Amino acid sequence: MKLFSAICASALALAGAGTANATTYTPAGTYVFQGSVNVNKGIALTCVLKLTVVVPEAAPDAHGTFSHGHTATATPVLSAGNFLCPTVTFSATPYPVSFDGTNVTLSGVVVNTITPGGCSGSISGVWNGGATPRSISLNASLPGGGTSAPCTIVGTITQISGPAGLTITNP
Repeated sequence: MKLFSAICASALALAGAGTANATTYTPAGTYVFQGSVNVNKGIALTCVLKLTVVVPEAAPDAHGTFSHGHTATATPVLSAGNFLCPTVTFSATPYPVSFDGTNVTLSGVVVNTITPGGCSGSISGVWNGGATPRSISLNASLPGGGTSAPCTIVGTITQISGPAGLTITNP
């Protein structure tokens, strides 16, 4: 019985350690990042990328413990620039956001393109969380469908609205 109690206590300690090291996004709210990017999949386009990031309010879990901004989602939209920009769309949004201490990553991204094959994968960019305005520098490549060319997105987007400067920490 003592061994069982020790195993349970160890498992609870490990579960708590995982939660303590989770990325935190604060304050809660909706943030918009926007900027000019170069998009390429057989056709080079210069477009405006608008990325809407949502950090939900803290809510209690099944045990009554509040999760303080440990999740965020993002929805990208391409517009303006070249007249073809709005034809490049993103499916299955919003995407989960993660942070490794340097890069902000959107996972499960699906890009519908005007050239055959589309693209899917993750988009990462360098987060400059210490500067104002906040920005994300993108230099991403997503694999193309089948044997088609990859999609690339290169440029910098800056925070243009939100309740405050978005803060992302990863202990």
